[in-house]
Amino acid sequence: MMNHEQMNKRLYSLPFMQHELRLYLDTHPEDKRALDAYRRVCEAMGHCCCCVDTEMLKNGWGWIDDPWPWQAEANIIEGEE
Repeated sequence: MMNHEQMNKRLYSLPFMQHELRLYLDTHPEDKRALDAYRRVCEAMGHCCCCVDTEMLKNGWGWIDDPWPWQAEANIIEGEE
C-alpha cells in the first residue's frame, strides 16, 4: 500500500506524463509503444474517457490526419463554395 507521500508523488507525475506523451504523439502518431503508454497513464489517472475520446484510444492518433485549423480545407463550410 502506498503512503501519503508516494500517493501525492504519483498524482502529480501522472498528468505530467500524460501531457508529455500527448505532445510526443502529435509528432509521432504511429508510435504504438507511446500510444500504449498513453493509454496506461490515462487508465492510471482513472479518467480514460476524459483525457481523450474513447474512439481515439481504440483507433490510434488518427486526428492528426485531419486538416489543421490554419489549412483552407478545415475552414470550408458544407454547402458554401
